[in-house]
Amino acid sequence: MLAQAPGARSCNIHLRGHSGLNVRFALLFRDYLTACPEAAQACGRFEVRLARSVTDLAGYGQIKAPAQEILLRAAES
Repeated sequence: MLAQAPGARSCNIHLRGHSGLNVRFALLFRDYLTACPEAAQACGRFEVRLARSVTDLAGYGQIKAPAQEILLRAAES
C-alpha cells in the first residue's frame, strides 16, 4: 500500500498492468504529447488550472475525463 508522508504534498499515482486498453491509452497519450509540444503545453496549463481550482480527486477526475477523451482522439489521428 502506498501512503504519503505526514505533511507531504498529495499526489495521484496510476498503476497499470502490462496489457489492456488502459496501457494503450497511457502510451498513446505519452507519445502524442511528446510528438506535439503545443498539445503538451496546453495540457499542462489545463492540469495546473484544474489542480488549483478543484481540490477533491473525484471532481478533478470528472472534469478531466472529457479533456482526456479529446486528447485521445487527437492522438489516434
